Amino acid sequence: MSFAYGQFGSGFGVSSPAAQALSFGGLATRRGEDFTLNMRRLTGRDTYGNPSYSETSATLRGFIEEKGGVEGGPAGERRRGVLRLLIPLWSPVEEGDTVEAHGATWEVGVVTRNRAYASAEAKRRGAA
Repeated sequence: MSFAYGQFGSGFGVSSPAAQALSFGGLATRRGEDFTLNMRRLTGRDTYGNPSYSETSATLRGFIEEKGGVEGGPAGERRRGVLRLLIPLWSPVEEGDTVEAHGATWEVGVVTRNRAYASAEAKRRGAA
């Protein structure tokens, strides 16, 4: 039995992830830490033209690196920090999402994607 190209349609517009991405995804599943991603997405507009959002959360796995410290000020000490997430390429993280990890809430700033994984940097909520 043989098949001709295009016999079952022109195919799908979705390509499979690169081998590096699949390998990283498996590694994150086996060795990564759990964290909660809180996503807020624009779903439309109300009758007055104001944006309406839907909020969902998901538990994901990835590699988490926390850099931080304590800074003193006239009002006392305040913890500051930056969280770096290395997560599978297909993770739904976007700028403005929040992450709950290491006992704190973090706001995602920059998200970059390469062939193997996505990297997100987040700042501790309430930090300057």
